[in-house]
Amino acid sequence: MDKPQGDLFILLNDQPVDEPDDKNLLGMKKAVDDLANLILSSRASAPFTLGIDAGWGMGKSSLMLQLQFVLGGQSGVVTSWYNAWTAGGADVLPALI
Repeated sequence: MDKPQGDLFILLNDQPVDEPDDKNLLGMKKAVDDLANLILSSRASAPFTLGIDAGWGMGKSSLMLQLQFVLGGQSGVVTSWYNAWTAGGADVLPALI
């Protein structure tokens, strides 16, 4: 039996991408850059809240980690990570505060 030529399958893991680059298969680099610019340009405004909502596996964690990576290099910017899986029901509000 002849050995197949080339790769038949490409396996991708489901770990979030934590650094924006052009190799990101979800193609979030532009969205990350645009959000970072929006956040940085709104620093003089009132408090800024950003919500990220999407279905499971749509790249929310990747987007947030890449945004944290970009913003982390900015002077005076502090990022905070909240894992919603650790809170539920009555525990949600105290966990956010």
